[in-house]
Amino acid sequence: MMGDWRLTFMPAFAKELGYQYVLQYDSDSFVPRPAKVHLVQFLRDKKIWLANNHYFFNEHHSYFIGLPELTAFWLKTRGKKPVGCLFNYTRPSDMSGLKSMDGSISANDNPGWTGWQGRMMSGHFVAIDLEWWFDRWIQDYVQLVTRTGA
Repeated sequence: MMGDWRLTFMPAFAKELGYQYVLQYDSDSFVPRPAKVHLVQFLRDKKIWLANNHYFFNEHHSYFIGLPELTAFWLKTRGKKPVGCLFNYTRPSDMSGLKSMDGSISANDNPGWTGWQGRMMSGHFVAIDLEWWFDRWIQDYVQLVTRTGA
């Protein structure tokens, strides 16, 4: 349910209200001091479409079973190639590594793991450019994920 809220309702609601960005900010997060930058202006000036705090982690295996395979399916059937560092977190470091992790509960538990290690960005603070989010291909992937229950 939380994934559906974050992936579908919240961005659509913000877009309907006319916003360019949506900020996902968890209730257990806090800002210890006033911001030194105007966040929206910073995102616009730098043309940033997705921003996150610096905290990344390896999610527990049971939370993402099937998601790497679904992503590989989407990439192959849409003729897309990953952009960025995705294969830094798979073994082997290519499309064959885009599968649910083998041999452990978490990449932290088994140095011999294969597949995708479950590298996730924290959801405590995420800013999303809604123009990017509602791009045809981003929405195609998001809809595939939400409709399959992944």
